[in-house]
Amino acid sequence: MPMVLLEGVALGRPIIATDCPTGPSEILDGGRAGILVPVGDIDAMVGAIHTVLTDPALRAGLAGRARQRAQHYGIDASNARLKAYVDAILASRRAVPTARVA
Repeated sequence: MPMVLLEGVALGRPIIATDCPTGPSEILDGGRAGILVPVGDIDAMVGAIHTVLTDPALRAGLAGRARQRAQHYGIDASNARLKAYVDAILASRRAVPTARVA
């Protein structure tokens, strides 16, 4: 479930996730807010875990980018995206002429 990724991002944790078809890549901003490894690649997962555990600079960078990414899912950003979506729908409805029945 992507909720655990969102929780980790919100807490500013360095995240390692498998790059399954939907969810992790979008949540982790294509790998900028966490490390993505191929599904089923145990060696890649082990390597990523080892790297995060042994590289304090990488760990701190991932944590900082995770906190920044969390803003994308915050209330203000989510409300702005919803408003833009609704505005686009309303604008498209105004742009379509309605047929007049005589």
